Amino acid sequence: MTDLRAKMAKGVAVGTLAATLAAGQLPIAAVAAQSAPALRNETVATAEETPAPETSTATATPPAAGATSNEPAPTSPAPAAEPTVTAVPEGAPTPGSSPTTDSQATPEATAPAITTEATPVPQPTALGQFSIEALTPVSVQDLNTFFESLNAYRRLHGVPAVALNSTVSTDAQNWANSQADFPKAEPVPLDNLPAAAKYGQVTGTVYNAAGPTAKQLHDQLIKDFGSTTAQTMRDPKYSEVGIAAVRSGQNLYVYEVFLEKAAEKFPTDYVRYSWSPAIYSVSYTWSGMVWKKLEYADWAAAGFPAPRIAGWIPGTRVFTFAPAPEIYATSADGITHLLTYREWQDMGYKQPERTAGSFVKYPWSGSIYSVEFRSPAWVWKRLSYPDWQQLGMPQPQIAGYIQGTTYYQYYGSGEIFAKGEDSVIHKMTLPEWEAAGTRPFARLASAYYKTSWSGTIYYNANVNVEGSRPIGYAEWSQAQFPTPTINQFVPFSFYWKYTSSGNIYYRSPGGQDILMTYQEWQRAGTPWPRPYTSKPAAGER
Repeated sequence: MTDLRAKMAKGVAVGTLAATLAAGQLPIAAVAAQSAPALRNETVATAEETPAPETSTATATPPAAGATSNEPAPTSPAPAAEPTVTAVPEGAPTPGSSPTTDSQATPEATAPAITTEATPVPQPTALGQFSIEALTPVSVQDLNTFFESLNAYRRLHGVPAVALNSTVSTDAQNWANSQADFPKAEPVPLDNLPAAAKYGQVTGTVYNAAGPTAKQLHDQLIKDFGSTTAQTMRDPKYSEVGIAAVRSGQNLYVYEVFLEKAAEKFPTDYVRYSWSPAIYSVSYTWSGMVWKKLEYADWAAAGFPAPRIAGWIPGTRVFTFAPAPEIYATSADGITHLLTYREWQDMGYKQPERTAGSFVKYPWSGSIYSVEFRSPAWVWKRLSYPDWQQLGMPQPQIAGYIQGTTYYQYYGSGEIFAKGEDSVIHKMTLPEWEAAGTRPFARLASAYYKTSWSGTIYYNANVNVEGSRPIGYAEWSQAQFPTPTINQFVPFSFYWKYTSSGNIYYRSPGGQDILMTYQEWQRAGTPWPRPYTSKPAAGER
């Protein structure tokens, strides 16, 4: 009964150890250290319960090499009470050439006991030399399967294949092989990968009692189309991949490290039109040409490259004023140019847009305008001299109206003035006003005045407020010689005389007192002067 209880206790101890190991609570070295004594004790207990077969004390002849004998080999006197031996089934003694015993003891039976050859007992070793499920490298065929399956998946979704990066593969495999205890399905630490690169990572594991395959693990990774793993595997921004994999028992682990492709450097050209100062860069990419109008800072950053002359730059508008035969081009920077035949040829004979329009000017102004109809309105542009040269110096037509012109009339006057978009003022004739379409005009509160006896012209910006001032010829000509209103006196002026004298004075709007001649007084219409015993006060009106 006592032996039976001992055996049961030892069995419980071994079972507890196994359960602890399965739960991952003991490191591999501790597992090895604890499991070795249990195995030794179990072995001894088994040996104690196995009855020893009887043998004779006579010297026997060893069997020939390769022969099998059913007779036990002779031994020295009985071993100690608890030798360390391997349990042997009853009736099946183990032959041996020179068996030994650990000690001497008196056996319970009268016949001497036979010993058998001892079986080595596992001893605890350093971590990494002993593993319950040791890491094993995968075959080259498995790695190729991962790589080929990945590119097949990318091609299936219209994404370019990735190249295999051997350096990243080696670094990832070294890390995978160095994992302690059990491997993990987690990304390779960036410290273990080459620096100065942008990575995306995919990792996974699969278990199969019959031995998992690389194809099974790959299919598991792409099973969920919308997962981050599947999206990374078909992301077009990656151009290379490093692949590592390990096996642990019936588990297969894979580590796929994707590298972003470096920014592509495309050849760049610099161009311009011979008739426009704007410089453009054009880059030739796999998707086509990319154009950009350069600012000065862009051109400076590029090192001030000398542009070549281009035949055609996107954004250029080619047109003609029907029914005129001339063909014009307007560049993206707003320069309009009359094309020569060679320039039109270099543009690939672009079909011009036929539009209603012309070049016009006023007869009293030197400004020339281009005007064309672009639905839903007319578009006007005042041409600079270089613009006019670019257009081949076309002869403008006389226009009755140009957009931006305003019309007005001074207070108390019947004259109509036009002020063009270029600020040139013109006093219109009746035919000119009619040619403009008898457009409405504004009535101003300002006016020009002149007395009937003096040549001085006064201007009042607002006839309702005092402020008339004399003007010179230059100012009057700049206003295009508006005809002043002639009267005996200018508003806010008067005539006066001393009561003791016959001299007559004119107090002008500016406050000056002008002594009049008899002839001037007559031309003024002999107005009656105000009588004063002394000079009128300043500011009196």
